[in-house]
Amino acid sequence: MVASQGVRVACEAVRSFVLFCCCCLHWACAATPDPGPRDELLAIAAQWSFADATSQPTQCAMAVTAAEWAELRARLAIPTQALPEPPCDFRESRLVVVCLRGKALTLPIAHTVSTEEGVDVVALTPGVAAGGEVRTVVHAFVVPCRTGQLAVVAQLPEAGQLVEQTLAVFSAR
Repeated sequence: MVASQGVRVACEAVRSFVLFCCCCLHWACAATPDPGPRDELLAIAAQWSFADATSQPTQCAMAVTAAEWAELRARLAIPTQALPEPPCDFRESRLVVVCLRGKALTLPIAHTVSTEEGVDVVALTPGVAAGGEVRTVVHAFVVPCRTGQLAVVAQLPEAGQLVEQTLAVFSAR
């Protein structure tokens, strides 16, 4: 009886130590920003669509400073009313703008966030209408500064089915 009580006390001591270590580990992990993908870390800044009279290809770009945002806005002819100015705090976040060009693309653009082989992946899928003109749909989103890579892929219609296309892979910024 005394031996089993000693084993029980020893087990309780080990259990308490393990719980203490787990709490410390949880606290340490909570204190370190998690660079992993979470949908709530992806803030949708705006989506818009327009009939496309240009031959600009599908594009994806990231602005890490206000100056890069101004250059990107001019290069992609982003309407001033489409996004607030500035669209994000460039010290703590980045703005990614994706222009998808294709026949019968429509809004809204759905997105998913996942991790594949240590790379955060944002997958975009625009709506597709039957027939229709060539359109450009734009999806702008804000992500926090990254410690790992960020890939942006799109599911685009091709020959009656959706085909995944990698648009960009951004290094840690």
